[in-house]
Amino acid sequence: MTAARPLQAADLSLIHLVAARRRGEPVPSLDPRTLEAVVDELSEDPGAPRTVFERGARLAAAVAGAIPGPLGRQVALLALLCQLRLDGYQLTAPQGVLAAMVAAVAARPQDTAGLSRWLEDRAMPGASTRSGVGW
Repeated sequence: MTAARPLQAADLSLIHLVAARRRGEPVPSLDPRTLEAVVDELSEDPGAPRTVFERGARLAAAVAGAIPGPLGRQVALLALLCQLRLDGYQLTAPQGVLAAMVAAVAARPQDTAGLSRWLEDRAMPGASTRSGVGW
C-alpha cells in the first residue's frame, strides 16, 4: 500500500484542539510554529521512513516531544491513528495498549523502531480514504 500525504501543521493543530476538548481541558495555547517545526523536521529527515509504520512512529515521537505532558501524548496518539488511516490502515490493538506504546516512544523518542514493528504487527488494511469511503 502506498503512503498518503503526511499530516500537515493545520491537521496537527486540529488534532491538538480535539485532544484538549476530549480531555475536558481548556485548550492551551500552542504556537503554530511548533507544529510547523514538527512537520518540517519530519519532511527534512535524512533517514526518511521506508514504511507507513515508520512514518507513523516518527510522527508520534515528534509530536509527543513538541507538546509536553499527557496532552502531548494524546495528540501524538490521535495523530498516529489519523496518519495510519490516511495511509489505509487501522489498528487491531486496544487503545490502552496503544497509549502505553505512545508513552514509551514519548519517553524515548529515538527508539521509534519498536513502535514501528508493533504497528506493523497490529495494523490491517482498512477502507481506502482515496475512494471516498472511510471516515
